[in-house]
Amino acid sequence: GLPLPTRPATPTQTETRRVTPRPLLRLGQATRPYTPYAYGMTVSDTVAVAALGFDYGGQRVGLVEETGPLQWMENGVLVTAPRQPKAEAAASARLRQAGFVLNETPLTIGRGQSVRRGLFVSPTDPTGEFDETSHWLNVCLELLPDLRAEGWGIEIDADFPYQILEAPQNWTMEVGEGTGIDWFGLSLGIEVGGERVDLLPVLRSLIGVLGRLGEDEFADDGTETALDALAPDGVLFVRVGKDRFLPLNVERLRPMLGVLMELFGLQAPGADGGPLRIGRAHLGDLAALEEAATAAGVPLLGADAVRGMARSLREAGGVPVAPLPDGLRATLRPYQRLGVSWLQFLAAHGFGGLLADDMGLGKTVQALAHLLIEKESGRMDRPCLLIAPTSVLGNWRSEAARFAPDLRTLVLHGPQRKAAHGDLAGYDLVVTSYALLPRDRAVLEAQPWHLAIFDEAQYLKNPTSQATKATQALEARQRLCLTGTPVENNLDEL
Repeated sequence: GLPLPTRPATPTQTETRRVTPRPLLRLGQATRPYTPYAYGMTVSDTVAVAALGFDYGGQRVGLVEETGPLQWMENGVLVTAPRQPKAEAAASARLRQAGFVLNETPLTIGRGQSVRRGLFVSPTDPTGEFDETSHWLNVCLELLPDLRAEGWGIEIDADFPYQILEAPQNWTMEVGEGTGIDWFGLSLGIEVGGERVDLLPVLRSLIGVLGRLGEDEFADDGTETALDALAPDGVLFVRVGKDRFLPLNVERLRPMLGVLMELFGLQAPGADGGPLRIGRAHLGDLAALEEAATAAGVPLLGADAVRGMARSLREAGGVPVAPLPDGLRATLRPYQRLGVSWLQFLAAHGFGGLLADDMGLGKTVQALAHLLIEKESGRMDRPCLLIAPTSVLGNWRSEAARFAPDLRTLVLHGPQRKAAHGDLAGYDLVVTSYALLPRDRAVLEAQPWHLAIFDEAQYLKNPTSQATKATQALEARQRLCLTGTPVENNLDEL
């Protein structure tokens, strides 16, 4: 595949010169014809090749294209340089030591020039265990720098299918807001040739492989992990585009991969290939990822409020103490005050929640205190809806009057309730039952609510019931469930 020297003109004198050849290695792509057994016709595919040649004082020659001495004119002198077979054989052996074999089948390279020998290719492996891609990538990353240091000339054609990109040192992880009501986008960006590349979609397949291998199948004492098995030399190649590969340092990835595996596992079905998204309910994992990214020297940027929320969720004592409302006519126990603070924390960050204290521990008064805080703060510009079993509607009426008399409370019950349907916005708290919810669904759906509270929420454990479907259709800024028995039979209920 290397050009032959031109024949000299008539010389005036001659000179024989011993020239030490400089090995030249050109990486490219060749076309290889083959005949599939099943079809009996000749087709072709492409194969990566390494063409070994030599530079004799500026004259280039291929490994087996010509065996005679090289001749060229130099200031009217015909210079003859005998080939150095031992030096050429040593260079050929160097490539064989790196795992290459000398091709013996017809190949086409360049502008259609047919070459039968002189091109090195990866060895074939009938067992299918040899990874040709890994072989070429390791050659480019490890062998080529050594050959350059030994004085070899290296050329890489534009169509060579294993282009190694220079690994940038500056990585940034970014959290994006505005990707949905309950989701935040996440990206791991690097700059490659002036182009920003998001590594998270690229790493998705790797994380899938690690998940199938199972980290627990490997020793946890530093001797080997699934990641070490995939990248025994400490370098992991990820494909960027069709023919470009980016070498990543395994030790830099290691702190983040465990958390990323957890986050990728939270993706909704069919999300493969799309951007990584973090749900509000998993922001504690985002805080863990920020810690891991910091350990890897990767700053986490963007969405300061979201990251602050994540840190609050993860830190011990991250739920701030909420001042009790002035209108509360009750003395709360310490765990009840903590429950109110937690409900306020959820509301401040747009979360729903499940308050699952045992029966008799005061879920009602905690919920009423939460409602009073919302009213006294001025945030309750809409009414709140509370749905409970019919048997406890009277209890809610009496408890609201006793502990939170400042709440304008309406209990919807009986045939006379329809008269109040047009005035729901005039109350702070509207109380109705699960039995009436499907019947009054149109009216309750039409009213936007500040909070929707579901007492004895185990009534909603059947996702196909009319009551459950009606609750899902309600428009509310926050949804809270109260129950002393969140799980009766299986975790699906939770």
